[in-house]
Amino acid sequence: MFGILAYVIFKRYRSRLKTSKIDKNILEASLQSEKDNNAYINRKLVAATANLALKTDLLSQINELLGQIKDQPAQNLTKEINETQTQIKIQKNMDTMWKEFFTHFEEVHPEFLKSLKSKYDITQHDLKICAFLKMNLSNKEICQLMNINPTTVRVNIHRIKKKLNIPKETSVVEFFSVN
Repeated sequence: MFGILAYVIFKRYRSRLKTSKIDKNILEASLQSEKDNNAYINRKLVAATANLALKTDLLSQINELLGQIKDQPAQNLTKEINETQTQIKIQKNMDTMWKEFFTHFEEVHPEFLKSLKSKYDITQHDLKICAFLKMNLSNKEICQLMNINPTTVRVNIHRIKKKLNIPKETSVVEFFSVN
């Protein structure tokens, strides 16, 4: 009788063990799927950021062309104006690119920007910088993406620290990694 009872308990234990292994495998597969999805979203975010950098570079080129046009006699402007118009047409979708960037950013960092907007009086320009800082981009990279000079980035980050009441000894990147 005791042997039968032990056998039944052993069978139940083995059955539960098999079920646990199956559940473990399902959870591991789900975790891997989630990691793959996060990697895909991160690739999309990087692509959107790179595309944004290219657009910003084109804006710099337009600015240079306009500077060259300004210094030329009026009758020789047709070629330069046509080049500038071509560059402007290329830039037509800049707002769409920012929206796409923010969409991809929200997929990777859900509620981050909404939380900042709801808690603090922060501008759209500040949100862009905060997004780049959350991505742990350097000041130089932010300069290139936003087509602004390094001093402007430092001033903007200082202003953001004040708006968010971040202590002087804490960097914005550290603050964002915790919050």
